[in-house]
Amino acid sequence: MELEDNPHLLVKNGVVQMTDGTLFLRQKLGAQRQFDYLQKKLEVTQDFMTSFNRNVEMSQAYCSNKNISYLHVIFPAKPVAFRKRFESIGVHISPIVNEFYLSNLNVYYPRLEEIREDWFIKDNTHCSYLGYFSVIKDVVARVGVNISGYSYTLHEKEVLGDLGRMIGSSPLSSKYIK
Repeated sequence: MELEDNPHLLVKNGVVQMTDGTLFLRQKLGAQRQFDYLQKKLEVTQDFMTSFNRNVEMSQAYCSNKNISYLHVIFPAKPVAFRKRFESIGVHISPIVNEFYLSNLNVYYPRLEEIREDWFIKDNTHCSYLGYFSVIKDVVARVGVNISGYSYTLHEKEVLGDLGRMIGSSPLSSKYIK
């Protein structure tokens, strides 16, 4: 079933909206076709995978020559965090990141069971501060930096996310680190 045909979703202006107002980027015929990949309607090409590995190897070599720790980070796509909710309405979501990407020791992707909905902003494509911090704390630990003593406070402010802007929504309360 196409997302546009799912009675539990509203799709307009390149945005998918769940019944609770959570928004996702949907550019069916555009450059950002993440749902086509996440639903296995499109496959990542061998050329892309070769290019990905080459980029990681070149970055690793550059950093090694400069005596800099290197770890390539892949942040999860928002629909992956909401995969259980999508599944409950008949939309199967599979992460694009697989063993191929993770076979390189210098690539980090959060474990699937750790990726949470609150890592994302309701009306935005991108991670929330909590999401970024959750990923970064694991990343810095893998390169040997201890930030366990670091503390932060979340504050709230009204923000209009990129997806909310695309459908003409009003700003929502969003948490941020001050």
